[in-house]
Amino acid sequence: MSEAEARYAIALTQHYPSHYAGTDASAVAAGKILRAFETRGKWEGKDGMRGHKDYIEESLESAIEALTTHIDTHLPGEGELHKLATAMASATGRWIPALHNFFGSDIKMLVETGLSTTQVLTLISEYVIIICDAI
Repeated sequence: MSEAEARYAIALTQHYPSHYAGTDASAVAAGKILRAFETRGKWEGKDGMRGHKDYIEESLESAIEALTTHIDTHLPGEGELHKLATAMASATGRWIPALHNFFGSDIKMLVETGLSTTQVLTLISEYVIIICDAI
């Protein structure tokens, strides 16, 4: 596993993943907007720039590939532990994009209800807090 992939795995497994919240855990609080959602453009991308959503998903793909290689190298191919580890990696690889699709559709729906962009991004930030607290 490369150093960048190891840093991604660490960031993802923190209580509040730093890809969303930044490295300052004190920034995570109800009513505050997380770093990844500072603006809608920062999250979704704007004027040809990659959004934070794309960055997280691309980093996830690299990390899942490295993890799968690590699993294949270190666990017997026919063993139960190999099957479980492979299934967990695959589930994580599907879950994050599904979560991001949920955020995207919710942002659109909440904006259409008349909430301000700041209110919407605060609500999306609070989703991340609730999800991380429940895990």
